[in-house]
Amino acid sequence: MQRKLSLLVGVFLAVITPQAIARDPPTSVKPEVLGKLGQHGVGKIVFVKRATNGADHYYTEYLTGNWAPNGSICTLDLKTGTVQELVSQLKGGMFERFDVSFDAKRVVFAYRATQPAGHRIYEINVDGTGLRQLTFPPPDEDERIKKFGSDRCTDDMQPCYLPDGGIVFICRSCVSKHTHLALKVQHGVVPVEDDGSANFVVPAEANIFFQVLDENYMAVQTERTYAKSGNVAYLPAKSLGSHTSVLVAMLSKGKVKLADPKNAERAAKLAEVHKDLKLAPEELLKITNWIDTNGQYYGTYWGRKNLKYKDHPQFRIYPTFETATSMTSPVPEEQR
Repeated sequence: MQRKLSLLVGVFLAVITPQAIARDPPTSVKPEVLGKLGQHGVGKIVFVKRATNGADHYYTEYLTGNWAPNGSICTLDLKTGTVQELVSQLKGGMFERFDVSFDAKRVVFAYRATQPAGHRIYEINVDGTGLRQLTFPPPDEDERIKKFGSDRCTDDMQPCYLPDGGIVFICRSCVSKHTHLALKVQHGVVPVEDDGSANFVVPAEANIFFQVLDENYMAVQTERTYAKSGNVAYLPAKSLGSHTSVLVAMLSKGKVKLADPKNAERAAKLAEVHKDLKLAPEELLKITNWIDTNGQYYGTYWGRKNLKYKDHPQFRIYPTFETATSMTSPVPEEQR
């Protein structure tokens, strides 16, 4: 309980900017809060101090957040209100997530020393001694930054202690970006039973998109398994995909009615212009399925897609199910 309460308060304080803490340092704690924490033997809490970095999603802050260095990992004494910086020697970089060991003696955290480089895992004692770096950049990090950009280098992030003292963390050891939002492989379609249930098997260790389909196999609602909190909220049915597509409304011969009057008018005009265009049901399904999965483009990580590489042997290689679901490239690095 002690550790859980520490983390809860630490997360709350993490949203306070360093400027605000410097301007108005915490000098006291509400007696009722102090009493509740004291019942569990909590005398200090750990928190991360950093500026709001302006990321467009909470889970992409390491990719899309602005560079806002000079934060710290701190402790707050609940009796005196004193704030102590644990890692004052790490200046000029940015701090990411942290965790407190089960015995409350150590703190592990992710830290990015410079903007182009990736995050690394560090550990320090709660009294500010014994700072040590646990993970290090790969030998080719500079080459990767030069080749792919600073947001595609490797990162070691979001460390967490195990009860036995071990540490687990996220390691971005492969070069990828937004791949959880892009490549999708369709594993099947199952019926919905009369009671609203559906039964199916999904692959392990994979991000899953679930879609409710209408009678024309167009998506009515979509939910993904890896981000269902924070800034994520359900949209009304038929708010995205084929049911909002001018192209589908034009091609579907009345199957899709657009809610937006301007788009509906545009689709009607285009349908009149292309009234002689006829698609087989399976052809229309290919288009709607493509739109409902965010416009998939050559469904594989591997190979080159930019037109400037049109003469390259790996240009837009045809994906198979095996290569699309593989975690390793079928093409050696030197041939990509």
